[in-house]
Amino acid sequence: MLLFPILVWAQTIVERRVDGNERLSDEAVLQYVSSKKGAVLDRIRVRDDLRALYNTGLFNDVRIDMEEASGGLRLVVVVSEKEYIQKFLYEGNSKVSTEDIEKALELKPPVLWDEALVKRTIEKIRKLYRDKGYYLVTVRTEILKEDRIKNLKFLIDEGTKVLVRKIYIQGNSRLSDETLKGAMLIREGGYWSGLTSRGQFDEDILVQVDSRRIQMEYLKRGYAFARVDKPSITFTPDRREVVVSYNVFEGERYRVGKITFSGDLDFIQNPDETLESLSSQNKNWWNYLKIQEDLQKIQDIYGDQGYAYANVSPSWVVADPENNILDVDFRIDKGSLVYFGQIDIQGNFETLDRVIRRELEVTEGELFNISRYRESKSNLEKLGYFASVKFIQKDILDEQKMDISIEVEEKNTGTLTVGASFSSFDRFGLQGSVSKVNLFGRGYDVSLSALFSSRRQIFNAYFRNPRVNDTNLSLTLQAFNTEIQSVDETRITERGGSVSLGHPIVKNWRVSGTYELRDIGINIQDIISNYFPNSFGLDSNVSVALTRDTLNTREIYLPSSGSLNQLTSVHASRYLGSDLSYWKLNYTGKKYFKVFDDDATLFGGSVLSLGVRADYLRGMEDRSTPFNERFVPGGIYSIRGHLFRSLGPSIYVPFSVTGRRADDSEMSVSDVDRLRLGGNKQLIFNVEYLFDIFSEAQIKGVLFYDMGNTFPEDNYDFTNLRKSAGFGFRWFSPLGPLRFEWGIPLDKKPGEDSVLFDFSIGAPF
Repeated sequence: MLLFPILVWAQTIVERRVDGNERLSDEAVLQYVSSKKGAVLDRIRVRDDLRALYNTGLFNDVRIDMEEASGGLRLVVVVSEKEYIQKFLYEGNSKVSTEDIEKALELKPPVLWDEALVKRTIEKIRKLYRDKGYYLVTVRTEILKEDRIKNLKFLIDEGTKVLVRKIYIQGNSRLSDETLKGAMLIREGGYWSGLTSRGQFDEDILVQVDSRRIQMEYLKRGYAFARVDKPSITFTPDRREVVVSYNVFEGERYRVGKITFSGDLDFIQNPDETLESLSSQNKNWWNYLKIQEDLQKIQDIYGDQGYAYANVSPSWVVADPENNILDVDFRIDKGSLVYFGQIDIQGNFETLDRVIRRELEVTEGELFNISRYRESKSNLEKLGYFASVKFIQKDILDEQKMDISIEVEEKNTGTLTVGASFSSFDRFGLQGSVSKVNLFGRGYDVSLSALFSSRRQIFNAYFRNPRVNDTNLSLTLQAFNTEIQSVDETRITERGGSVSLGHPIVKNWRVSGTYELRDIGINIQDIISNYFPNSFGLDSNVSVALTRDTLNTREIYLPSSGSLNQLTSVHASRYLGSDLSYWKLNYTGKKYFKVFDDDATLFGGSVLSLGVRADYLRGMEDRSTPFNERFVPGGIYSIRGHLFRSLGPSIYVPFSVTGRRADDSEMSVSDVDRLRLGGNKQLIFNVEYLFDIFSEAQIKGVLFYDMGNTFPEDNYDFTNLRKSAGFGFRWFSPLGPLRFEWGIPLDKKPGEDSVLFDFSIGAPF
């Protein structure tokens, strides 16, 4: 800025002008200048105007000049505009597409030229290549200027992938190389390194992550003072491979001695009782991971009492060097009481606020509780409405409050499926469905589905309101029309509907009651009547179900932890207007275990599930068990490797699909076939191991083992179980879950297939 005599500052601004601006208009520049026309020139205000113009980041240089004008001064803003980069160009990128680079940059031109920005962009490109194994990549820039247009070209020399040839671990005598290398994310390269990421060099992971993972193998086994030095990394002469060497100091192995608590002991009134709940126990091997678990347990004790910022600091000292004993102390600083403040919800463009709030276990103004805080987040994640749920805390320490911002990302909860299918049982089939979870953002679930094949015609309509009038009462309505033909040509038709009411009783437990009305028909009634005379007509029944659900998600096939257990009792009686009279008891249970984390190098995101189903059926009021209610296993949803409804007791009977008897003159010996009578007891076990194949596309592989059978009234030999194993894959596609599975009977009998393929779309009907 030019210096003027003091008298200048007392004069009036009669005109304002901008010089040097090529791209920006005068108005765009002057909007940052507070010295207005008609105002008295002020030194402080002009200084502030200069600062404001610089702070815009739009200019390389700015100055303010004064010129004499008629009746006062002319204020002249002289600027030198920063140039704009109109386009990013890339040269030399053959291994990584331009699209992938642009996605990694998250930056779209035009942008203002900025040296720091260019450096950050180069580093992002280098990181992208390093993550793909091209650690020797170099990136230079070249400015292409034509007239007033400036483009920035990135010149990329990709180099070759760098592989880890060998990993050496020195100083380890207590733990083997295999154990320590098995804990690392980066493995030694091999024959398949060109097709997979195995052996891919990444210095950051080797130094920052794998060093810690090696150390953790010792810390969780009692080596409390083990350490791992920074690895030595040596490139081969051709710089295509590296040799990595870790130096380990193991130290002694220690057991846990005395465990004590110190500091604020308000809620450790019975130390012995608290000690029993800890993972670390006297005389056990010291374990750093268990110490961290115990730290969290103690913090949660205080967090449930309102102390959101309770701090627990564990320490350990060698109490008995001769016997390698460590005493452990947990020092507690409870901090101050904290109350929940304002709870805001963001990102719910479809879901109503009240649908989200009714899942929260906490309310504004109440004392902080860490368990209910976590349950609130878990409840929202289980709904299946959101791709992500984040609870962001805003601490207001001077008011002892914690505001919560709940950020949700809505996901597509509607599906429309139309397709063809093929299986060993159905052969060719057509099916379609339309479903919507969270209809109108009110949490309603609705679906219409249909399947049509030579053996099955299924039509189903479903509606569920999980929270009637925002209470804990659920309402479910269902209507169906099905016709299913077994391998023995028996065709059963069912038409009807049901209404259910459910209500939670305690945490994770729910009770529900259902009334169902069905009209049942069978194509060979005259034959069936000889064995089960009370099997046709109206079925009016009531059922009660007790359910315990601790799954981490409500999306079918996707749980990775928890369990689902259900006990159901169904009773049909003439007092309900039913032509059938029976009592049926069913137990279904499934438990999920996460085997490997999502970031595991092999079989990442893998889950083991154990399932069991047990059924019992008895005729009531002097009536036989209904034929259609008897248990006939087989198929993709029970015992794979066998045709749908093909297992269990059967007898030879003469019949055809028209129901004609053997004494019919048109019948022949070839019409004699097996009739699956089914059993009144059933026991099925299913073991599945799911693992990621292409995690981004949600394609998983599956290995399975099934075992089970059904038994007639006079047979209780549960050792006679049919067994099968197999493999397949599942694609959780936009059209719904697709299952492709090959089952192999392990106790194959004459007439059965050696391998049976099954395919299905969606959940079980």
